[in-house]
Amino acid sequence: NDLGTGTYMGMMGGLYPNGLNVRPPAHHAAGLAFAAQVQPLDTTGAPDPVNGKVVWLSIGFSNATQETQTFIPMATALPDLNPKLVLVDGALGGQTAAILSTPTNPSYATYWNTVINRLSAAGVTDQQVQAIWLKDDNQATLPIEEHSDSVHVQFKRITHELHDRFPNAHLCYIASRIYAGYASSALNPEPYAYRNGWTMKQLIGEQIAGDPELQHSGAGANAPWLSWGVYLWADGTTPRSDGLTWVCPDDYQNDGTHPSTIGRAKVAALLLDFFTTDSTTCSWFLNDCGISTGVAKVEGPSLSVFPNPAIRARMAYSMY
Repeated sequence: NDLGTGTYMGMMGGLYPNGLNVRPPAHHAAGLAFAAQVQPLDTTGAPDPVNGKVVWLSIGFSNATQETQTFIPMATALPDLNPKLVLVDGALGGQTAAILSTPTNPSYATYWNTVINRLSAAGVTDQQVQAIWLKDDNQATLPIEEHSDSVHVQFKRITHELHDRFPNAHLCYIASRIYAGYASSALNPEPYAYRNGWTMKQLIGEQIAGDPELQHSGAGANAPWLSWGVYLWADGTTPRSDGLTWVCPDDYQNDGTHPSTIGRAKVAALLLDFFTTDSTTCSWFLNDCGISTGVAKVEGPSLSVFPNPAIRARMAYSMY
């Protein structure tokens, strides 16, 4: 995000094409159009302004569920959070991109059934999911270029899964991995974590360029609209232009790969800032997008949060 038109291994910087960190106008307009369609839905997906819900769902592996479980209570504390919004953590430890995208994988059905079960436990259905936060990768078992290529192909298949499984989820916000230069295992060290961001940029850029395998609208639509939400990599203790750093041991568990309580809070704060300020999210994430957010206890029964963050400490996360 700080490279601009500079390059890394022949690839131009910026989160979006042409070295820019903002969405191209046409792609941004498409996102705004989908955001305008978000409304409370009943369990069958029909509009229901009285009893309907808007479901935000996270998808991915261990880092994603850990960060989601910190994000949820922070969002709950907003006084102006949309009372129709239901936040559901659909991420699960050990569930790599290879698993999520491959029906023949033994864990494929287990993962997607877990997502449905969590939605059901939260009192909502797949038809009510309208926004997805996606973060995933694979274990670093292949050479870096093969790894990146396989993750790229698998993420395309994951977007197809999301389109088919959650037909009203037209908005998908993708995150990158955090810095992994402190990793004490071969799970997913550098430069794999850094390249994850480039693979996500490639995926989003291909949709912007009109890749038919990533069509977000029209009769041939096969994927949700894709956007950054958010880019999380920074070069260790070297500050990004926005000041983000990753410090060991403060921000990490002992493996140097998974974020600590402090590291999760960093990610959650970035997520909260994004979903409360981005023009494609603010209108449905907040009750009144014109009111500045603050931290306060949310009163009333309308907001649903699942799983209960209070049990996070008792949850067993796998190594990935």
